Amino acid sequence: MFRASICLSVCCSIGLLSAQHAPFEGPTEGVTFDLPTRSFRPITGSLGSAFLGPAVLGDFDQGSVAPHKNYGVAFRDGRCFLVSVLDSQQASTTMLPGCLNLPEDVAWSADGSTAILYSRTDGWVQVLTGLPDSPTSGAVVSISPGSRMSAVAADDDGSHILIGKTGDMPGVYLLGKDQALALILSLANPTALAVAGTTAYAVDAGTSQVFELSLADWSSQSWRFDGLTDPVAIQPSRDAAMRNVIYIAGGSDRTLWVYDAGSHNPIAPLPVDFVPTMMVPLGNHSFLLRPRLSQDEPLWSFASDSPPMAYFIPAAPLTVSGGLQ
Repeated sequence: MFRASICLSVCCSIGLLSAQHAPFEGPTEGVTFDLPTRSFRPITGSLGSAFLGPAVLGDFDQGSVAPHKNYGVAFRDGRCFLVSVLDSQQASTTMLPGCLNLPEDVAWSADGSTAILYSRTDGWVQVLTGLPDSPTSGAVVSISPGSRMSAVAADDDGSHILIGKTGDMPGVYLLGKDQALALILSLANPTALAVAGTTAYAVDAGTSQVFELSLADWSSQSWRFDGLTDPVAIQPSRDAAMRNVIYIAGGSDRTLWVYDAGSHNPIAPLPVDFVPTMMVPLGNHSFLLRPRLSQDEPLWSFASDSPPMAYFIPAAPLTVSGGLQ
């Protein structure tokens, strides 16, 4: 067991940022929506010496960036927008019809063509397809009374959308093209979902198991995990040694566990000094583990270095390039 190296991003240039200073000079790890400033902001620099840079678009109630893309979706005053070219100073917005509800979160297909808007509190899900060139809004699907949506995930192109439910008839459900939900895996308490290729991964906190579900024939196998009482996210990936691994984040456990994807043996736990709430792809080998909820908080991230490391990303003074859109 080893403790995480929580790395301070030392960026002396932060205080020198100004409106005429281009926000994308040097390497950029990715772009994220920053809730405290209601804006999309680049993560400038490499993790370990990165900072949350000036905003490129702002004045939004909520937003989400497609994985490894320069576009996303944003919401303001009951309207939904496609936000594009977020990796430049020419970022733009286009209103998307048919989206009238503010989601609590957004899940994406790996190719960025499908965005699943959803609200756990209000119990609904809505699918946007054809992004970014030909966006289409699907109908709003309500989760049945007595159930609560616990997790959402999609495969590479969004052709399979999985929803975890707790309460009445808990388990993993497939959202069909007819907007109906079909139970495909009964679980006691599904708290996290992810898809890699044709394999879906579901964390059952009720039995401390990970279920691997084939999207080809719906067969499944399971294996136990130890050391986590509050699993909140799962993500298949590759580590610095290019091994296929599975990361599981424990919220109140303040731990990230790494498992070998083939043998399911634990490789190492990574204790952290914060409470992870998500595991969202950022760079090629990095993830966001906790967003900023207030102006005085950093953004927390994780990189599959050797050894794996958690990093916090401080925010530069807010300067919106080109003004709020």
